[in-house]
Order: sequence, then structure tokens, then C-alpha cells
Amino acid sequence: MVRFLDHVAMVASGRNGFDWTHPSDCNVYLLDGGGEYALVDAGTGESASDILEAVGHLGRGAAKRIRYIFLTHLHADHSGGAAALREATGAKVAVHADGADVLRSGDEAAISLDRAREAGFYPRDYRFRACEVDASLRDGDEFRVGGLSVRVMLAPGHSRFDAYYFVRTGVGRVSLFTGDALFFDGRISLLNTPDCSSRDLARALERLDGEAVDCLFPGHRQPALANAMNHIAAALDCFRSLRLPPSIV
Repeated sequence: MVRFLDHVAMVASGRNGFDWTHPSDCNVYLLDGGGEYALVDAGTGESASDILEAVGHLGRGAAKRIRYIFLTHLHADHSGGAAALREATGAKVAVHADGADVLRSGDEAAISLDRAREAGFYPRDYRFRACEVDASLRDGDEFRVGGLSVRVMLAPGHSRFDAYYFVRTGVGRVSLFTGDALFFDGRISLLNTPDCSSRDLARALERLDGEAVDCLFPGHRQPALANAMNHIAAALDCFRSLRLPPSIV
């Protein structure tokens, strides 16, 4: 486990990050509300045991105190581990309402996994596990994780099912979890997939303008532990000048 803040730690990260767990994993974050926990994203599923081992460093029975698994979107590197982690912890899986049936059915074509395997993002024998959904998210939904509040913003762009999470501590510090929509230095991720749209992504990121955010935790690569608004502004400046921000892929 790598702890960034009192309330945020990392429990998995693949090759396009810290090269720690399965190469295809996203950054998987643990929210620590002080006795209650949540995960942001779940990795591919190939590292579920590693994630549980990392959480175990918090003490005996810590995994059973994971209340939610908040998915930023349904690409397999972010959601493929949801079923295994839900089974192991009893946590409630939360996902964009429009993607709930996709996750329940394990529809690989709907998340472009067939194309991603062909492109080499996943091993040829990788298969996606369907997962029950406990919370179908709507824009503005709020949750409590111990002493933390979690607010949902539904913001399709990188994919049809993108959700951002604003996590506020008791002293008002706000961390933003953006999945693959926004990265350090204002970079984005544009893919040649049917549901990836630069126009939708620009509209989604515009909604962040004016939000008071301290820290940025993206789905890959490094976080920004301060000055998060500078990274948001860098992306918005590109879009507003009719350019596309640089893409990480």
C-alpha cells in the first residue's frame, strides 16, 4: 500500500502507472474514512488478491470494512475486478446507472474489450467477469464513508459510463477521482472506440470549472497532491483554444 494522504492510499497500479500489480491494471485507490473504507476502481481482477493483501495491512478484518467499490467507468482495467472484490469484501458496487446492465451481463463488446484485446491492452486469454450492481449512480448522488463524503458527477466523454468522484474530508479538503478522463498536466485519454468523444469530454471537463478541488487522482500515472485546479485548467485551456489536450495513449 502506498499512502498519499491520510484518507487516500493506492492498492494497485499497472504498467501505465507504478508498474506494481498486473500490467493492465489501472490505479486502484483506497478511501480511508477512519474505520470505514471504499475502493475507487477495481483493476482487471488479475490482482484482486494483491489488493486484498494491501488492504490487510490496515489490520485484521479491514477488507470487510470496505463499504463501496466506486467505479469510474467500465473499461476492464477499472471494473474487471469488481466481482471478485465484491465477493471477498461484501462491498456495494456503484457504477453509472446507464452502465449497470452492461456490468451485470459482462458484455465485453459494450466496453470495447474485444477491440482492446486485439490492440494488445490485455492478454489474449483475459475474460471479463460480470458483476452485480448495488448502486446505480445518478448525477449528484452522495455517500458517506466514515468521516468522508463522496459526491458523484456523471460525465461521459472518455467512455459512455464515466463518473467522477469528489471526496471531501471533515476539514473541507477535496480530492477528485477522474478515472481516464483527466490526468496530470491536463492530459486526457482519447481512444478509437465508438463511445469515446472529445466533444463530450470537453463538456464534461467544463463542469469542473469553478469546483474547489485540492488533489487530483487519475486512473493512471501520477496524482497531483496539490494545485489540482492547475491540471484541470491546462485541459480546459486547450479545449477552449480549439485544440485537443495531449492524450496519454
